[in-house]
Amino acid sequence: MSGPGNFLNCDGPRVFTMPSGVNFLDQLARGVCAAVDTSSPYGLSDAMILTPTRRAVRGLGDAFINVVGGTGAVLLPRIRAIGDVDADEPPFEPGAIALQLPRALSAEQRLFDLSALVRARLRASGQNDALGVAMAEAEALARLIDEAHTEEVESFDLARDEFKERLKGQPEHVQRASQFLDIVMQYWPAHLRDLGASDPAAYRSLVLNALADNWQHKAPDHMVIAAGSTGSVPATAKLLNVVARLPRGAVVLPGLDESLSDEDWQSVQQSPAHPQYGLSRLLRHMGITRDQVRLWPGTAERKVARTRRRLINEALLPAQATAGWGERLKRLAKDEQMQALDLVRTGLGGLSLIEAQHEEEEALVLALAIRRTLESPQKTAVLITPDRALAERVSAALWRWDIRIDDSAGTPLDITPVGVFLNLIGEAAVTPTDPLVLASLLGSPLATLGLETDEARICAQRLEISCLRGVKRFDTLMGFQNSIQDDAALSQFTDVLTLALTELAKMDTAMVADWAMAHARAAVALAQSDQQSGDERLWQGRAGAGAAALLRTLMSDAGSLGDVDAREYAHIFKTLSHQRPIRPKGAAQARARILGPLEARMISADLVLLGGLNEGSWPAYGAQDPFLPRTLRLALGLPDPERRLGLAAHDFAEHSSKPSVLLSRAKRTGSEPAIASRWLWRLKTLIRCGVDTDE
Repeated sequence: MSGPGNFLNCDGPRVFTMPSGVNFLDQLARGVCAAVDTSSPYGLSDAMILTPTRRAVRGLGDAFINVVGGTGAVLLPRIRAIGDVDADEPPFEPGAIALQLPRALSAEQRLFDLSALVRARLRASGQNDALGVAMAEAEALARLIDEAHTEEVESFDLARDEFKERLKGQPEHVQRASQFLDIVMQYWPAHLRDLGASDPAAYRSLVLNALADNWQHKAPDHMVIAAGSTGSVPATAKLLNVVARLPRGAVVLPGLDESLSDEDWQSVQQSPAHPQYGLSRLLRHMGITRDQVRLWPGTAERKVARTRRRLINEALLPAQATAGWGERLKRLAKDEQMQALDLVRTGLGGLSLIEAQHEEEEALVLALAIRRTLESPQKTAVLITPDRALAERVSAALWRWDIRIDDSAGTPLDITPVGVFLNLIGEAAVTPTDPLVLASLLGSPLATLGLETDEARICAQRLEISCLRGVKRFDTLMGFQNSIQDDAALSQFTDVLTLALTELAKMDTAMVADWAMAHARAAVALAQSDQQSGDERLWQGRAGAGAAALLRTLMSDAGSLGDVDAREYAHIFKTLSHQRPIRPKGAAQARARILGPLEARMISADLVLLGGLNEGSWPAYGAQDPFLPRTLRLALGLPDPERRLGLAAHDFAEHSSKPSVLLSRAKRTGSEPAIASRWLWRLKTLIRCGVDTDE
């Protein structure tokens, strides 16, 4: 591999790569700046750069500002996220393409519509048709539909003879599920056509395919660079293939391993769980070989970094290649002109592993490492983990030292003050005379019931002591209201509470929209204070806006669920409020961040912490498909589940090749012993092999 000074000077297809461990965004920005006239404030504005995620968009913008420097104004390139990581993250919509395509159905409305279908099927078959069961099955059905659209499975016909033959040997419940799936796959497209909408994954593929067709028909007159994508989505792979062949286009791949032998590269192409499998699949789709991929201009790799990268890649080889690890390490050491033991020592420089006794200890260690890094001005740290429980523990530990960390996942709405308050009202609609529910609701800081905050707290405490503790004294809200005697202030306080809850308590079954409107009215009545209305107190800030958006969604999109009772409505609200993240404003400038493995792609920091490296966490176990077993999924053309392992392994290889990395895991999760991630096992085994070989 070699790279010219200006990447536009070489012949197409222009496909480049950067080794694992380099500062991807910084090197990308420097390479683009070298190809344009940066002396003009308009020099960069001619370029368009496509990245996998919105996090990378923000990071690349900062990288350009750092590279250009100076105090003068400069127009940055157009940086857009193509959304090939998450179907729910929409791609950008260039030109009039969006106007020519059916809109993407919201995730909530699709969940409601599919839940109605599943519930009808459960009811017809005499099974448990509880709404919670139907929603869980609908989520699995939505994932299956997304996979079909993502892989562009042209024919999802389960009625064809070949599939029927395969189905004969399956258990009866699988056959019943497949028959239902066949009905859905016939009904669902017609339902979307009636709505004038499309599934989110289908919309993403339509946009990217349309953009690729437009550029193939008429090449843009500006620079186009697609950077950081592995092309795991067929529509993205098609777009990358077109971009690489544009007159002013280029593709920059992350971490293509050029050091693998041709024999190993052939075995990678047969191993979906290998980190290089996705890139090998992309190169085959583009019709180019690994030798045609050039190194991104200006990329320099130090010997220590190269040794680490090769050691990590060696540890993640396909299983059939690991039998000769001893000899392979000798050859690798010879290439680097050192002994095997020195190779291991050099490769492990800057890489540490902590195996904590339990999850709390792991979180505390990670928090201390972040705190120590932040003690040095300008230094940054990023914790990368798919384990949300670990992320929350680390964030809580840092709060002790008044360190605010940017957690990209945000805070679920249901644990914010307004979310807790609204969920308690939902519980009160189910059991309006439950003393524990009423006491919890009155304990919310938002429950002021028309009084000043301190006065409301005093009334709530007095009401709890006099009526809600001990033996239950009432069975209805009227009885609760009448239980207050000879206390005008407390009686008025109770009147406001019972009046707000009475409308919900009187509703038996109703449409979700009616429940949501009654829910909002009760919340506004309970949240009003002596100085502010309930609307002013509830719907302010990001959490308030998120709660208002959720209620609007329930009012507008849940009609397909029909009439539901209070318990079902409370379940719907609780489920969706837990799935809705509330992200703090201005967190992008934080020096410490918590990211998931996908959104951390292309991100660098002075200290990279990879936490939760246990089996089932990282890599995660694949979600179970209640409709189709693996053999039938493969027969339909759906992706091999091991491909997700390969993408996760690529993320691990990229992150663990950074200059300063701390790996961590807990030996126990809860009360159970935990199994270390397969990647840690491989790395440990390779290290022992290197030590034994040298001896």
